[in-house]
Amino acid sequence: MTKDFTHFKALTFDIVGTLIDFEAGLLKWCRPRVPTSITDNQILECFARVEKDLHTHSPHLSFSQMFPKIWPGMAKEFGIEAEAGAGEQFVASTFDWQPFPDSKQALAYLKQHYKLYTLTTGGRELADNLADKLGSPFTHVFTATDVGYSKPDARAFNTQLEAVAKDSIEKKDVLWVAQSQFHDIIPAQKLGLTTMWIERRHGLKGYGATPVPDQGAATPDFHATSLQDFVAQVKKARGE
Repeated sequence: MTKDFTHFKALTFDIVGTLIDFEAGLLKWCRPRVPTSITDNQILECFARVEKDLHTHSPHLSFSQMFPKIWPGMAKEFGIEAEAGAGEQFVASTFDWQPFPDSKQALAYLKQHYKLYTLTTGGRELADNLADKLGSPFTHVFTATDVGYSKPDARAFNTQLEAVAKDSIEKKDVLWVAQSQFHDIIPAQKLGLTTMWIERRHGLKGYGATPVPDQGAATPDFHATSLQDFVAQVKKARGE
């Protein structure tokens, strides 16, 4: 039987990219530092390439630990000098990232019907900062630092699922909600999780600042173009 949204007890969200508009934050910081001949999309795609390389060679690092290394890698690719301390400034800029306009209201509604969890590749300090901006709707915020592994490593997912099981929630009762095919949708599906892809770049070309998956995009169980669209689908399933 095909599941609908009434079958789930818990939603697990990615934060960065799904709930928080990190591409806008990246461009705000990077744009003044790169030549005007470099387009916004080139900046975002460069970020994704450098991040993916770090995931490949240093998979134990959290997103926050990778961040100081990402800007020097981007600067090298763009042929510009990364000034002293720029990596740390890049990290500090993540605390200024803001939610998508629909995130906070959508989470407030969804919290009425599901337990909400999040597994983020960021560290604890950043995760708490961003969760607070979202209205602190989560039953628990899991970070790469907490679980010891960073997405898309399957061990990160399994460690969180073990913790969620302590709340008497089985894997079949969890809907994995995320924007990133690379970090979330593809690895979640490999583990047998049901997925909802929030296609934040709907109508835009390419993957932007999200690493391109080697095997191409997976077909999710559910698809929405925004959190607002997701909520509308949930309300329809619930007969509201």
